[in-house]
Amino acid sequence: MIRCLLVQIARNRHGHPIRSERRIAGDTLRIGRGAECALHLPDHRVKLRHAVIRGAEDGKFYIAGEGTSIEVDGGFHQVAELRPGTRVPIGPYRLIVEASSDDGELVISVELVHPRPPDEAILARAPASLAAAGLSKRRPAVWLAALIGLFFLLLPILQATSPALREALASMPLTPRQTWNPGPLMAGHQTFAGQCDTCHRRPFEPVPDHACESCHRGTAAHSSASAAVVRRCAECHRDHKGASGLVRGDRPLCISCHEAVRERDATSVLANVDGFDSDHPPFRLTLKSGAGQDRPRRNSQSAKTAPTENSGLRFSHRAHQGKLRLPSDPRLFRTMDCGDCHQVDSGDLRFRPVTMKGHCFECHKEAFDFNPPLDGHRLPHGSERAVMDALENFHLKKILAEAALRGGRAAAGGIPLQQALDTAAARARKAVAALAGEMGCGLCHETKAADETSAVPWTIQRVTVTEHWLPAARFSHEKHRVGKCADCHAVSHSDRSADIAIPDIEMCRQCHSGERPAGGKIASPCASCHRFHQPVAALPDPVLSHRRG
Repeated sequence: MIRCLLVQIARNRHGHPIRSERRIAGDTLRIGRGAECALHLPDHRVKLRHAVIRGAEDGKFYIAGEGTSIEVDGGFHQVAELRPGTRVPIGPYRLIVEASSDDGELVISVELVHPRPPDEAILARAPASLAAAGLSKRRPAVWLAALIGLFFLLLPILQATSPALREALASMPLTPRQTWNPGPLMAGHQTFAGQCDTCHRRPFEPVPDHACESCHRGTAAHSSASAAVVRRCAECHRDHKGASGLVRGDRPLCISCHEAVRERDATSVLANVDGFDSDHPPFRLTLKSGAGQDRPRRNSQSAKTAPTENSGLRFSHRAHQGKLRLPSDPRLFRTMDCGDCHQVDSGDLRFRPVTMKGHCFECHKEAFDFNPPLDGHRLPHGSERAVMDALENFHLKKILAEAALRGGRAAAGGIPLQQALDTAAARARKAVAALAGEMGCGLCHETKAADETSAVPWTIQRVTVTEHWLPAARFSHEKHRVGKCADCHAVSHSDRSADIAIPDIEMCRQCHSGERPAGGKIASPCASCHRFHQPVAALPDPVLSHRRG
């Protein structure tokens, strides 16, 4: 253990020393400006760990440099003994070993002999201006302005206007015109990266819309042609931002207009939007309006006006889930789930249409059997007239077969044949009464009795199933396979085909936030679900946006 009396020496204004003492101890005593050093010398001219003092078994003390030699008594040493009178300069400090009255105690005085001059003195010696350094401001400025004007203004203009100069400079790795290039073009525009006039039709003028539309002819407009709404293509699509920088998807692009839609276009039917997570209106579903109405309608999913679908079908989701007895053979059972009927398309975006032949017939084929059954023959699944023709033919064959067994004859064109036709038609109309009920067509279709004079005694409401509830939205079922169908579509207790199982916006907000992630949710900016350039057929009138002229 080293015991050391550290004497700090300061000088008053007359140069007389002022001594202050304190004792330190340790197995080793490190010297430096680091806070952990026992002999702390706070000056940037001293290394963090400058030297270290160690004691020997014979009672002597030694000083050694940290990683380098150290000056002791005018010479440089790796290790030196500390005896009374030994002087060790360390940066601006001077350490002197003094005699000790206590055997085994080391006495060291420390004095700052080269203090740092005041900041004012340093600044006074340093030139603070070009003039103080003997340099002129005007001459370099004139030369620099001339060089900038030559290389970055005159030569680019000459290259743009002179074909001969443009051809002569074409082989250069960097042409004067490229000095005006603010950045690389997007990947799709790299093919004409050297032909600036493809987009920039006139010097020092913005890129016109017709320059964009000369290539992008099929791109639909975003909004109506109102002057308050229409923007130039280049206001949103700014090139020279890198391979994928041309397409914007940030929140301000949409919110700048949609937070106050009617202030820009008083005829708009759209609601204001200030963000998905806080101020987004309920989804508006696009529904087919039902029989005789071809134009789709938009219905909000708000609680007050929850929409229903008039598809012309009678269907219960609850009756088609779990382990079920087959109607075609009560001895057999089948376990059904959503994927038996709802199958995604090749793009994993939407679902293929549900068809009678592909999905329903396997379990419900007994509904098409004749009564009594006729081997190899079933009623067609089609128009009412086709069903009546099949019934009349069935009963006509049956009547003729019965007459043949009794030995009778129905001559072609004679009264007996006409009677057979009339009888077959009467039996067919009678059979329709049962067929149109809930055990026949009425099991799945909305049916209605027709006028007695009608050739077909009943009619079936035309099927108008909505295929795309949100046709203008971008949604991928493939990205949502992490959950179950029932997590979003509540159909387990649905007994009506009028029920709509499209989840509302509150369901989506359980997993999705706005532009910024929040609380473990997925960041979902506007472009996650909305296209900017709407396809013309995506929305029904009057919501359909008009193309610009």
